Amino acid sequence: NRARHEQKTLDRWKRFRERRRFLTLRGKPDFRRRRVILLDDITTSGATLATMAYLCHLCGARRVVAAVLGVTSQYPSPL
Repeated sequence: NRARHEQKTLDRWKRFRERRRFLTLRGKPDFRRRRVILLDDITTSGATLATMAYLCHLCGARRVVAAVLGVTSQYPSPL
């Protein structure tokens, strides 16, 4: 039940908490001692990237970095 119009009213931290309810990693990935690179075409608040980085760390990732092609101007850049 992810209505996009509701997301627009949330700040960065509320989006992060909301995304944690919907995003998961398939299977049980073992990222122990590994570096993970997250790629995204565009980011608004960084909530999706932050959530995915959080999940990767829970799976043991040593380091998580993100690469984004574009950033919207709705929020200050999280980078």
